[in-house]
Amino acid sequence: MVPWQHELETMSNRIVGQSRVFLQQSECSRGECNLGNFFTDAMLHAFLKDASPSVNDSWSDVSIALTSQGTFRVPIPAGNITYKQLVAMCPWENRLVALNLRGQIILELLEDGVASMNASSSSPRSTRFLQVSGLRVLFDLSAARGQRVTSVRVRCSRCQVPEYRPLDPEEVYRVVVMDYLARGMNGFSLISDNAEDLELGPFDLDALMDYMDSVGIIVAGIENRLQFVKYKT
Repeated sequence: MVPWQHELETMSNRIVGQSRVFLQQSECSRGECNLGNFFTDAMLHAFLKDASPSVNDSWSDVSIALTSQGTFRVPIPAGNITYKQLVAMCPWENRLVALNLRGQIILELLEDGVASMNASSSSPRSTRFLQVSGLRVLFDLSAARGQRVTSVRVRCSRCQVPEYRPLDPEEVYRVVVMDYLARGMNGFSLISDNAEDLELGPFDLDALMDYMDSVGIIVAGIENRLQFVKYKT
C-alpha cells in the first residue's frame, strides 16, 4: 500500500463518534426515524452553537430543520461511528443553509411529503417524506391530497422557555435545510422559489461531527415528531 492510500484509509477509519442505539434508515421514508432526528438536530445545532445572546426573550432566530429522507443512504449501527460510515450514510457533500420561509410554505412542504402515500397500503412510503427538528406534525392519510396535515406545532424561538405552538401560515420562520433543497433540486422548488435571507453554513458531515463532539454518546430515539392518525380495523 502506497503512503497516500494508507493515510486515506486511516482517515476513513477514524472514530468520530459513538451511538448506543441503531440509527435506522429504512423507516425514514414512511415516518419518523431516529437517524432523521439525529441528523436534523445536528443541522440545527450548526446554527445554534454560534448564535448571539438572546434578546427580547428569543433564545435563537432558527428553531426548525428539515431534510428529505433521500439524504440517508444506509443506517448506522450501534457502536463506534467512523468517518467512513458517515460518508456511506450521507455521501452528498452538501452545505447547510439557513433561510426564511413563511409558515404556509412549510405546510405545503409537509403536504407534498405525504401526497404520494397510499393510505390503503400496509406500509405507505414516500420518497419525498421530510425528517424534521423543531416541529410536531400529525398526518391523516385518509384525507385528500393537499389536506393530509391535520396539525403542525412549531418550537417557538421568541420565548424564554421553548414550547410548541400552532404553526402560523403568515409568520416567517427561520429554517435550516441542505443546500440541494435550498436550490430547489429533486423537485423542491417550493423552497428555492420562496426562500429569503439565505445564510451558508458548514458542510453536512462537519456539522454531524461537531454535534457529536458537543453532545457525546448518541441515544436518539422516537419523539413523536411525525405521527399518523391511527384507525381501528
